[in-house]
Amino acid sequence: MTRKQQYKKSLELTKNELSTPKAPTPEERMKQLTAKVPQDIIKFTPKTEKAMRLMEKQNTIVFVCDLKATKPEIKMAIEQLYSVKPKKVNTAITFKGEKRAYAIFSKEHSAIEIASAADII
Repeated sequence: MTRKQQYKKSLELTKNELSTPKAPTPEERMKQLTAKVPQDIIKFTPKTEKAMRLMEKQNTIVFVCDLKATKPEIKMAIEQLYSVKPKKVNTAITFKGEKRAYAIFSKEHSAIEIASAADII
């Protein structure tokens, strides 16, 4: 004789299924952010006319980044690679499917000097 297989009612949930995962603490989040290597986040800098114009007129350097990278991760990667903290980072995903980060620097640091020191130009 075979037994009937017992099915669980769809509305009955166990305690594990009811509990939501805890959000990471700020310390845990910072460990997750610093776990990534800066070279994996920032791929390269495009050498286009627009990028050069932004560098000269708006004190901005353009970077092509990993699609899954967030603004704080990009900011930390720039800080680690070039030893200069950007004032602001704007991001855009192009129609080609790549993420571009526009790092705006304060007037104290010239984007052209940073780029020439890092062999970007």
